[in-house]
Formats: sequence, structure tokens, C-alpha cells
Amino acid sequence: FLLGDGHRLTSTDEGGKAMQRGMAEDFDVVISDLGMPGRDGLQLAREIHAVDPGKPVILLTGFAFEPERQPKSVNCVLKKPLVRDELRAALHALGEATQAPAA
Repeated sequence: FLLGDGHRLTSTDEGGKAMQRGMAEDFDVVISDLGMPGRDGLQLAREIHAVDPGKPVILLTGFAFEPERQPKSVNCVLKKPLVRDELRAALHALGEATQAPAA
């Protein structure tokens, strides 16, 4: 559905590879699973945030995750199984936030 919505996608199955690709390419947003081999989604988000603090990160998880525990490096946490409209709303909200004029 993301392709149908006009998004371009790049994927990898391991957190270390995701960070390498993130350094080599420019992405508008990173969507990561919490549980990945090599480097989990929180570690990936922290590393991305250290390099590019403005890069939005959406974290997907099937585990219980309390919003007050959400680190600053993660903009949004979505529960799996993923609901398409929730992801669309998160992407829309992040797009508006990143395109908003500076105050």
C-alpha cells in the first residue's frame, strides 16, 4: 500500500545494514521494527538521531510499549499487526511536521 500511496521503499532485514544504508542514502523517514537481528530498532533510532536529529523514525513493535518510555529518537510507535490507516496517519503527521515553517 505504501507504493500505491506514492512512497519509494528501501528495505533490509538487519539493523546494521539499515544504518549503513541510512548513511549512504537520504531518506525522508525511517520505519523500523523493534526486534531486528544485529541492532534493534531502538539502537538504530538512537544512532540515526545522533547523525541526523531531524530524521523522523517510526518504530513498529508487537511488544507492549508504554508511550512514556518512548525515547526522543523515536517520533512514533505503532503496534503490530500494523493498521494501514495508522501508518498513513503517522506518515502524514510527520510529513506536515517536517514541512512546517520554522517559528
